[in-house]
Amino acid sequence: MTLAELVLAFFLITIVCLIMGGLFLQLLQGSAKRSDLTVGRAFAEATLEEVIQAGLYADNSDRLEQGLYSHDLNSQTQFFYQVTSTEAACAAPSTRRGYLLRVEVWWWSGEPGQSRAGVGTTSTRLSRWIVP
Repeated sequence: MTLAELVLAFFLITIVCLIMGGLFLQLLQGSAKRSDLTVGRAFAEATLEEVIQAGLYADNSDRLEQGLYSHDLNSQTQFFYQVTSTEAACAAPSTRRGYLLRVEVWWWSGEPGQSRAGVGTTSTRLSRWIVP
């Protein structure tokens, strides 16, 4: 083998390793986002159930926060959430009134609906119509 062949082989192997490393990092980043989204969705469902079970249907817009385990035991992701409740009449012919409960959960930023570079949207929303 000549020196030119060795340099070319080394160059090709380096390029392949860099591409594989980049793909691996994207896979890890996607996995972390999916993990946060799963925890955020479960947290939103639990919060919604808690509000329903406690019968807290009054109009509110509480903004609260809680640190939860998502994908790293040593550094918990900080999850923020907001619960809103809107009273409205049920569809005719019913004369009852109900509540539209909404829970929005977000992480990595102090405001809902924000995006993070390379990750995308870091929030989830759930809503449920309740007729007590």
